[in-house]
Amino acid sequence: MAGKLPLVLLDLKPYEHCHNQGRLSPHHLDTFEVLGQLHPSQRPNVTFVRRFEDIRLHPGSKIVVLNPLDRVAHLPHLVDPEVHYELLSKRGLAYSGLPTPKTFVIDTVLGSKGDNSTEILNCPTKLSEEVECMIHLLRQRELPYIVKVPQSVGGLGTLIVRTESDRQMAETVLRAELLNMLQDVNPFNRHMYPCSLVVQEFVPGDTVGVSLFVTQQGRAIFIGCSTQNLDSSGRWAGGLMSYPDQPRLEKEYADVIRQIATYLHSKGYYGPVGADIMKDPATGRHLVIDLNVRVTGSYALGCLKNHFGKRGLSQGYICQFGVHCSRQMYLEHFRKEVEEGSLVLASWTPHLPDGSSLAVICIAAPDLLHLKQFVSRVEAFVLLVKPDGNVSSN
Repeated sequence: MAGKLPLVLLDLKPYEHCHNQGRLSPHHLDTFEVLGQLHPSQRPNVTFVRRFEDIRLHPGSKIVVLNPLDRVAHLPHLVDPEVHYELLSKRGLAYSGLPTPKTFVIDTVLGSKGDNSTEILNCPTKLSEEVECMIHLLRQRELPYIVKVPQSVGGLGTLIVRTESDRQMAETVLRAELLNMLQDVNPFNRHMYPCSLVVQEFVPGDTVGVSLFVTQQGRAIFIGCSTQNLDSSGRWAGGLMSYPDQPRLEKEYADVIRQIATYLHSKGYYGPVGADIMKDPATGRHLVIDLNVRVTGSYALGCLKNHFGKRGLSQGYICQFGVHCSRQMYLEHFRKEVEEGSLVLASWTPHLPDGSSLAVICIAAPDLLHLKQFVSRVEAFVLLVKPDGNVSSN
């Protein structure tokens, strides 16, 4: 997002008493405080709406979404929502023609033919039988492998299966997930294959996250390349970017980046993209493990390259964590780092169900040793803040 673009925010929990008294609600004030830090020429024009149906566009305007939503499908989109759904789909990557690990797709056949498809899709017995049929096909695959559901974010919906124990656990998880997906299939969306299992060959080695921007003409602009930090469950937890290495990495991944941009351009997409890439240990060829046709978690690190670089900070890191304190308290604790520009608060989501807030920060240091020390200080503060918002003296 850049410039004075119209920005529509949904009021999930409107504060009626504030509106009735003619005052802005706390989350409205918070929004304007955050955006008020931007230069006026870069400050979006914000509109709050209570319902999706209340969104109004200027004549000739089109919306841009992170993920396609049925509730706004009636509005004109910059990218066709069905195409965007396909590009975000793990199934879509399997059939993209891009270099990927060997992939086997298990599609549901339920409701794919016959005049009584609606009745079949609403029959619990048929749904259970179809789940077991898809699980049976999965069971035929040789270990190890990775299995994914069509739409997932941050590693959710991706299971690494190395052992028979892993297989049993995966089947248990996927039975429930498949039943949910099958219940969402209907005659109007089945052509988009909302219920599939994508089984990918397990490739040993490290994964890098490449961020790029595809222009309207199909040209790829390299944003950055980072190593990914995953937690014990395989979910995205952060990314590390070495700024001095970026010119070399841009050249190293130039060919696969070009292939990605060409494919997306052929589908009519332009905008931000993140790709997880590995190197085939047998051939040395780059393989696209995952394609995220949106702004990804590590995307901001590449955009901060000049900001950190002119401060002599060569190593950047982005991470997310839960913390039991206000944004103001957090920024006050790290006031020095914020003022120096070595810490950038990328996002702050308050009022989570457990009372905590979810923070995403970008930090940087001159070298890896100082970066590790910086990360330790951040983690130490998070541990010191108690659920009541007070800081432990220990």
